[in-house]
Amino acid sequence: MIQVPSGWLVDTAVGAVVFANPERTVQVRYRMRIAPLRSFRAILDEAQAARPEWRTHALDVPERTWTREGEHAILCAAQGAWLHQPARRLIAGIYGDDHVDVVDAISLGVGERDPEVRALVLGATLHLGERRRRVFYAPPPGWRGRATGLVTHWFPPMFPRRPATILAFPANPTRLEAAAVHASVSAHLHALGADHDGIAAPRAIVARGGLEGLHWQVACAPTQGPPIHRDLAVFVRGAYTYALQLDSAHAADADARAAFAAMAATLEPVPDPGVSGGSAHELFAHYA
Repeated sequence: MIQVPSGWLVDTAVGAVVFANPERTVQVRYRMRIAPLRSFRAILDEAQAARPEWRTHALDVPERTWTREGEHAILCAAQGAWLHQPARRLIAGIYGDDHVDVVDAISLGVGERDPEVRALVLGATLHLGERRRRVFYAPPPGWRGRATGLVTHWFPPMFPRRPATILAFPANPTRLEAAAVHASVSAHLHALGADHDGIAAPRAIVARGGLEGLHWQVACAPTQGPPIHRDLAVFVRGAYTYALQLDSAHAADADARAAFAAMAATLEPVPDPGVSGGSAHELFAHYA
């Protein structure tokens, strides 16, 4: 939801809520819970096609940020003309787990209302609470991704002839320490056929934004199937645990391990509620 400023005019349209300031120099169209998830480029194209009275003269580089509630958002500002008058436009997508809210705001003039409109977007609330969360990271170049729910599998070139897979898990509110996760996972791997000699000692790693964790390698000999060489990276910050896993069948894959380590280094923590905004990051980092 968006908190409409006091005194603004509110109306409803097909599939949207529309509100404007008393002077009618700012109009905001708000669409909620649009599914399925779509790229921000698709959102931009749909929004521009829906307003034939708008003419785009220049489009800014999209900015990735987050709301004060701690939800991911992407904003893009444009300069143009609305009903033949100079105007600014801000299009934003606020991303939930399986849907996106879209804010499309047009203000007459050359940008004096930008801070006000931006504040509306960053103050929007989805009321999803603490939960398993999608996270940002840079996928391995050339690998193909396939999402299953909140988990994404990444497959290397020449798969399945090259039998390696990276699993990117969502952030999970476990409230566990990295060492406790390591102990739990190691016990599970022992049950699958890993011996003490096959589990390397964990080493400390740091990802983007100062996210700290552990990385360790495991050799397993399951009772069924080929030997598995596994890399695990587990990060912990606040309530959330973040995990990535690489499995290589038959033999260790050095190139896959290098791609896994590079990917782990780009993992970003879930935004903290109450602190909106942030520096721009690579726009094509993967939203898992």
